[in-house]
Amino acid sequence: MLDCFSQSKDSHIKKFSFLVSSGITLHTDGNIYKRDGLIAIVSVDYLELGLYYSLSQVTEIGVSFGKNVFTQEAKIYQDSSGFTIASFLQNYQWAAINFKINWGNKWYIGVKFGTIEPDNGHAETLMGIYLEKEIFRMQSLFSRFKFEYDARTSIKQFHINSNQINFIICLGFNL
Repeated sequence: MLDCFSQSKDSHIKKFSFLVSSGITLHTDGNIYKRDGLIAIVSVDYLELGLYYSLSQVTEIGVSFGKNVFTQEAKIYQDSSGFTIASFLQNYQWAAINFKINWGNKWYIGVKFGTIEPDNGHAETLMGIYLEKEIFRMQSLFSRFKFEYDARTSIKQFHINSNQINFIICLGFNL
């Protein structure tokens, strides 16, 4: 059996890579209120750790564990007018399987599918799609910028509960 890595012109390609990612989240669910009553549109709570395995020179599969804030609906009391439904930011943690394809010139496109759970509440499904660009590489160390859309969903009800767009910087190294 021919090893596709032994005759590669890209000597930096290794079987395993580890990434640490941090980013900024743009919440797209309308008016989102923080606990102090102010409206929130952007948060900086995105953190993700990922371990990837190269299936070939153009495909990778991996697992990621992360945390971020997503919106969650809640009833709030509004003076004498009664209750209203509002969205608040809630801390969530996830575990996901990722699959990405390198289509050339250091660009990647990928999908993420996993389980996500708030600090207090029940687990839901995390689905995401992302576009990634390698910024620099020095032997085994590399950096990437990732643009990612994530949705917190209820599969049983076929309903998207929360949307967000993430702008992420990844720092990684090949093992």
